[in-house]
Amino acid sequence: MKDYGTINDIIRVMKRAVRYMETGSRENLRCVHLDASGEIVSTNGYMMYRQRYAYVGPNIDIPGELAKRISKCKVTGNGGPARIELDGDEVKVTIENSGKEFKGKAQSIGFCRYDFFFKNEHKAIARDVENATLRRFAEIFSKNGADMMLATTKDGTLEIIGGTSTFTGSEFVENAVEGESVELAINPRYLRNVLMSLDDKVTVEFGKKDKPLMLSSGAIDILLMPLHDICQELREIATETRKQRKADEKKGESMVKNIGTLEIEGKHVCITGVMPGMTRDMAFKRLEGVGGIPSRNFTKATQVLVAEN
Repeated sequence: MKDYGTINDIIRVMKRAVRYMETGSRENLRCVHLDASGEIVSTNGYMMYRQRYAYVGPNIDIPGELAKRISKCKVTGNGGPARIELDGDEVKVTIENSGKEFKGKAQSIGFCRYDFFFKNEHKAIARDVENATLRRFAEIFSKNGADMMLATTKDGTLEIIGGTSTFTGSEFVENAVEGESVELAINPRYLRNVLMSLDDKVTVEFGKKDKPLMLSSGAIDILLMPLHDICQELREIATETRKQRKADEKKGESMVKNIGTLEIEGKHVCITGVMPGMTRDMAFKRLEGVGGIPSRNFTKATQVLVAEN
């Protein structure tokens, strides 16, 4: 029997591992990896959830079924310190303050590549992305059976593009990205499941083509493997979507230019409808640039009303 160290509050740790891996339509938890770096990683085979938690000991993998049994253990508090031992191909976990023991067959799913995944040198990073925006599109694409792409551009735009031959959707988040241009095809159902575990603001890290996407918020990091290739249909959708965006931007710039010919400096300006090629916030910034005072609602103070088209 080889002593593999201790971990505090093991029941709470295993509860988190199970909860984050088995929310919604996710597949069952496969493994909880205790890493010598002091971090704990759980996986269900297509994504990983990392907890930053105190663990003292070498690398070891706890089978998912064993982790679930531990998470349901009823003892005082969160289980206190637990002793982890390995006997041949069997893992033994003993909760010290209760004496309860749990045994299961050791499982290895290739976590020797732990550094390959989490020590990923990102090529681009998008900060403070609205979870609701990503999740809305992931749900729409998933519901319609559409492929989905997340991409970054050198000018700092995060692109969310997806669709089929009969349905397309897109969103462009400006000034959100630092880094290079990257394109990754993502399974929208898996992305939706990941976002269910994250806060309102999400950081998205893009690595190389063969490395996972990392989505983070607070103390939670979740890895999501991209699809191997971007299909030709999705590439064509992306090309047409970008062309349309450029055309809309020209219309939007023309509209703002026309507004600029009005005497609006110091005046309260209300915008209604949709501005071609730009969000409401983008339009507000450009109005401020020509001296206007943008307003979200029409009120008694409104002096200029900009209507759609």
